[in-house]
Amino acid sequence: MNFVVVPLIVAAMFAFLPADQAVRLGVLLVLLCPCVDYVIVFSGLAGGSNRRLLAATPLLLIAQMALLPLFLYLFMGSELADIVEAGLFLEAFLVLIVIPLALAWALQAWSARRPAGQKVSAAATTTMVPLMAATLLVVVASQIPKLDDSLGDVVAVVPFYVVFLLPRRSLARPWPASSA
Repeated sequence: MNFVVVPLIVAAMFAFLPADQAVRLGVLLVLLCPCVDYVIVFSGLAGGSNRRLLAATPLLLIAQMALLPLFLYLFMGSELADIVEAGLFLEAFLVLIVIPLALAWALQAWSARRPAGQKVSAAATTTMVPLMAATLLVVVASQIPKLDDSLGDVVAVVPFYVVFLLPRRSLARPWPASSA
């Protein structure tokens, strides 16, 4: 659904988004690349099979990384290059995706071999939701000063997120909990 239906829904909404290209890019990033880590956590909290999602995570991330540039270019065209600086994008990708992923893999390997690693992993699992909420708060707070005159455009996209959630909510079916 995320790679076929969602882009079609976003395409239908895109023409109605505010004209600010940075705001449009933000909406595209949020809607076309749902944060897999949030999906895993909240699926588990809802009683879904977060283990199955976790097992599929590498494939989901690779698919998102492969399709995102294509989707962004399809929606934004050549104006994308005016908004996204390749160097800053690669730096953010390294710092926000590659390094945390490498640390997560290292923690998993450590927890499989050592009791101390198991304790750290259990503590990380326990604090996952508060840490994600704190991360989201820090990211949002860091961007508010950069909004300047775009705050009205940012507020104007909130209804698009609500509309976006409506069909997904009705299509969503919880996965049965499994021990796999």
